[in-house]
Amino acid sequence: MKDVSIEDLLGRPPVKADMEQVCEFLHGKKVLITGAGGILCSSFAEEMAKQGYKVALLDLNDAAAAVVADRINANGGCAKAYKVNCLEKESIEAAHEAILND
Repeated sequence: MKDVSIEDLLGRPPVKADMEQVCEFLHGKKVLITGAGGILCSSFAEEMAKQGYKVALLDLNDAAAAVVADRINANGGCAKAYKVNCLEKESIEAAHEAILND
């Protein structure tokens, strides 16, 4: 089996992100995280909240996302859970509308 490089997958070399620019771009905006009720994405959500971002937690399992939101809010962050099925356009649109209105 042949090893595949990032360049092979992307068709170009990877771009390095300047974290200062990323943080400046995100400042004052909500960060939306799908799969936020799971282990990996909940950890990412908690870290973003620690950095001061408002976090919209999307998950098909809204109870799991709510637990993460409660934990973030209890630690001084700002988070809200939304039930969404990322495979259904209507579900995504409803979540989008709810997030914009919150």
